[in-house]
Amino acid sequence: MTARGLFPLLLTLVAVGCAAGLPAPTSSDVTRAGQRFPGASADRLARGRTLYVRTCAGCHSLKSPDEVPPDQWAEEIAEMRRDHGVALDDDGASAMTAYLWAVGSRLREARAR
Repeated sequence: MTARGLFPLLLTLVAVGCAAGLPAPTSSDVTRAGQRFPGASADRLARGRTLYVRTCAGCHSLKSPDEVPPDQWAEEIAEMRRDHGVALDDDGASAMTAYLWAVGSRLREARAR
């Protein structure tokens, strides 16, 4: 295999490795997200998680959802799209924001107990 062929494989392996430590959304996350993001569902939060890994892990290590205050995730994502040319449509950005907000909120609440 050539070096050119190895690059996509390495990116895939990095993304899979990053995803392994990233919390999956729970039913309580769906309930929590539904209060803030109309149309939140388990599938939508799972899509947000997948997009986070696929979109972000290729350029930098992923932050845990609770590393950023939940209300700042939308701006973090907007900044990456605006200032760094991240190709993510509005629906994808919304799904990613909902996932990071819901899971980040849950993790922060658990840590505060």
